[in-house]
Amino acid sequence: RGPPRTTRAGRRVPVQPRAGATSADALDHDDGMVNIGVATTARTPPPPPSPLSPPSLAATPIPAARGVGSRAKTTVRAFLRGRTLVLTGATGFLAKVFLEKLLWEQPDVRKVFLIITPRAGKSAAVRLAEIVDSPLFDRLRTRHGVGFQTFLDSLLVPVAGDLGAEGLGLSREDEAAIVAEAEVVVNSAATTSFNERFDVAVNINSLGPRRLMRLARRCPNMLLMCHVSTAFANGLRQGPARERAFRIGDCVARELDPAGDVPVLNPYAEIELALEAGRAAAAEAE
Repeated sequence: RGPPRTTRAGRRVPVQPRAGATSADALDHDDGMVNIGVATTARTPPPPPSPLSPPSLAATPIPAARGVGSRAKTTVRAFLRGRTLVLTGATGFLAKVFLEKLLWEQPDVRKVFLIITPRAGKSAAVRLAEIVDSPLFDRLRTRHGVGFQTFLDSLLVPVAGDLGAEGLGLSREDEAAIVAEAEVVVNSAATTSFNERFDVAVNINSLGPRRLMRLARRCPNMLLMCHVSTAFANGLRQGPARERAFRIGDCVARELDPAGDVPVLNPYAEIELALEAGRAAAAEAE
């Protein structure tokens, strides 16, 4: 992971797990608590590029944090108070639930930028209106009564964007606002279709988070980026699944193969293969 970032309260928060890191290196979850920080004042240099990674895909060092952090424990609710978040995937199941839970448990967030892809002639704002009109938001509607819409308008900022597009498809104005204000990014956008074309799936599910990470790295106030994998990432595992980072080259198939016959995964070769397939499909269409 890159060097820890320091919050206004002096807590140091990792932004991106390094290859081979464990959950103890990132966020420790315990009974609804989130343990933010490390107990060292030393700066950790960025890891060298993976031998599987071409230089263009090497991690960009995160700017040095201000001040010296100390280990501290706080609730998720307290951590999110007054924060500005960026949320993707809110038109899907999980992120929609996250948004409702956030507004219910911590109505004192400062702002939530919602990156939503306009579809079928519907703008990001119209799609957001359809989301909050669902029964999922009924208890919030009851709590706020006639002030429900005013409450939403004071916190939610729909932004037209697309994880599959370069620059996330953001306008210059929206991009500048996010860079200036965002502190927490939650990425829950993905295509989960088993029949999705390979290059389309890789573009959204692999390159999309990378584009979002690049945006997060430009935010001077960034504290945390949380990437939510689909349920399929758990493979055939049963029972509680602890948060841990895969080493570069590992995959669920290798973990589940007792004979060890599954080769090391080269994600960059997979990405290039997908992009080549996309270029070939585009050439045929012409």
